[in-house]
Order: sequence, then C-alpha cells, then structure tokens
Amino acid sequence: MGFLYGLYIIMKKLLQPEVPMGYSSMMSVLLFSSRMIMLLLGIIGICINSAPQHVVKNTINIERNNFNDPV
Repeated sequence: MGFLYGLYIIMKKLLQPEVPMGYSSMMSVLLFSSRMIMLLLGIIGICINSAPQHVVKNTINIERNNFNDPV
C-alpha cells in the first residue's frame, strides 16, 4: 500500500509541478524507511519465535528437589 502511494506521489510531482518543493522526496524517504523498519521487525520476530527450545538432559552438582516438578 505504501509502495503504491509512493508511486502516486512521484507521478503527481512529475505531472503537476505545483506540488510543494521537498514534499515528494520527503514522503518517499519516509515511506521507504518505515517499510524497511517494519520488514526488519518482522524478520526479528520470526527469528525470536523460531529459536530452538533447549532441554537439559544431565545436571552436575545440582540436587534434585523433592517436588513433583520434572527435572
């Protein structure tokens, strides 16, 4: 959606030169940077959720508690 709006802004600047100076470039950079931030946050979220769960098989010098918790 942001990509299409970015194209719209650039085309509007090319077809209608009375658009205020700096608006098109500022909006294009803002849309691009926010899109990259959202992409990177999504990648980080995928990496964190797919982290392997570690299971401790053996312990050394740790006494086992007397509760019903599996160790």
